[in-house]
Amino acid sequence: MLNLMMNFLQKGYSSNAMNDVAQILCEQAQAAECDIYMYEPYADRYRLVGSTRSDLKQFVGTLKINSSDRNEVIEDEENLLPVEIKYEDKVLGFVVLANPQNRRERIESIMEGFKVLLALLASYVQLQDEAKRHQSMRELTESFYRVKNMSQLEEETVALVSKILDAQTVLLIKKEDSSYTMTAHAGVTAEQIISKSIPLNHPLLSKMEKKPRGALFLKPKLDFVTITAKSLVSSPVEVDGKVLGLLIAVNKKAVEGYRTHYHFDKSDLSTLREIAKRFSIACSRLKYQSMIESENKHLKEYTERYEEMIRNQQLHLRKMNLVHSISNALRSSYDPSNVYKILLLGLTSGKGFAFNRALLFQRDKQDEALIGKMWLGPSDEDNVMKIWKEAEERALRYGDFSQYLREEAIVLDLEKGLTQKIKDFVIGYRDHPIFERVVLHRKILHITPPVARSLGNGISDILSILGVEEFVVLPIVGRWDTIGVVVLDNKFTGEPANEMDLEILKIIADSAGLALENAMNYDELRKKTLGLQQQRDIIDHLRKVSESILQSLDTAIIVVNKEGKVLECNKKLEQLLMVPRERIVDFPL
Repeated sequence: MLNLMMNFLQKGYSSNAMNDVAQILCEQAQAAECDIYMYEPYADRYRLVGSTRSDLKQFVGTLKINSSDRNEVIEDEENLLPVEIKYEDKVLGFVVLANPQNRRERIESIMEGFKVLLALLASYVQLQDEAKRHQSMRELTESFYRVKNMSQLEEETVALVSKILDAQTVLLIKKEDSSYTMTAHAGVTAEQIISKSIPLNHPLLSKMEKKPRGALFLKPKLDFVTITAKSLVSSPVEVDGKVLGLLIAVNKKAVEGYRTHYHFDKSDLSTLREIAKRFSIACSRLKYQSMIESENKHLKEYTERYEEMIRNQQLHLRKMNLVHSISNALRSSYDPSNVYKILLLGLTSGKGFAFNRALLFQRDKQDEALIGKMWLGPSDEDNVMKIWKEAEERALRYGDFSQYLREEAIVLDLEKGLTQKIKDFVIGYRDHPIFERVVLHRKILHITPPVARSLGNGISDILSILGVEEFVVLPIVGRWDTIGVVVLDNKFTGEPANEMDLEILKIIADSAGLALENAMNYDELRKKTLGLQQQRDIIDHLRKVSESILQSLDTAIIVVNKEGKVLECNKKLEQLLMVPRERIVDFPL
């Protein structure tokens, strides 16, 4: 009997198991016939689940008797013994025996065993359903922690609610500012959805929203989907104390096996309410996770910007140190040629500003032209790495960059290489698109390929020399006027100049201009001093010659100034007057 009853609970009426159970009870009670009815408490009725009577077997599963009509149905026939199946004050059903021959005590004993067995098996099946539900709830929780966005969370939630509650249809309806909106659904097609947007004053949804512990509805009318609802459970979803929306399950699926009801009950409502709470937590987690990710992203951006700022400041500090070192080297030289070399070295050295090439033009104010003076850098790509490596090795020998520039400038020979290409090359700066602004307006210009192409043939002279379309033009400005121009480029590395370089190059240019002006002034002063020294030497020589002639004359001679003061006399006068020279000189006549 145990296996038969279990088979019935698991497979339902198709197993015909309860007909066999009725036959066993019939034989044990020694009755002519036996009918088994199960109680369905939610409909308050009994349903025929098994019978030995051939005329009733066809109605097994479909014959239903209301509780109030049970006695009347039985009284219609004679020799029927109804036995109520009740366990722990819970009505499970009743058994009808026709003409039982066994003793009353024996029949009661048989029924007692039957009801205990039936109650235990029903509890077992219920526990199985609960275990399945708890397993699905675990899957739901894992899903909540796995999802990455709200859309995925909504889709997986309605799918798992359908699985947990055995619901035919599950709807997730969110509350917006002006309406309810269906954002996710399971078990319903797009054709069955009348409208995804539902007014906020919708009577059924408004009623659901006002039920914080959820609500159970039997045969509610749904006007936003074409589904006939037999039963429905709903629960509001609250996030941070505000109703986010509604979670709704419609119609219980007809599961395999026998159940006393096929609609939602309080247990389903409790489960849905628990799902809604977990969904709320998941929504909050996604919300705060999104906020944290956003904050982390901003923090990362701030960190990157801060690190970039530190790198820029370190680079700026390094370049300002370079300005100091180059300026010191420039001020220490009083030779204009060396000042030029120090400037070009500082701009092209790997320890300096690391431009590939530096071209120097001197200004000729009279002819309003720029004359090629020096060009420092590799002449071709073949020896670039070798030249830079050798220059770096020489620079590493010096602990101080200023000292390197001073000493390297002394031995640097710029008469060969690139300088030969521009020696005495002349470019008029008046009306020139680039050099007029640089020389007359003292502007630093950064020429990029688009700018170079827009200027066209107007700068073909400088482009033909450089062979590149991106370069920086730097004026060397003294105290009052522009002395020369330096053109910088990165022909071999192709790296563009940045704004920081342009600002710092202005400082270098000003410092170089003043140092060059000082060197020129010093050179001019040195030349004038040398000329004066030569004139003094000539005067001294003439004075000595004059004295020699004066002393060699046989005639007494005395030299006086306009005031009559004796300035000089010869030996003949000393002999004539017999007075030494020392007493005669400065004597007033």
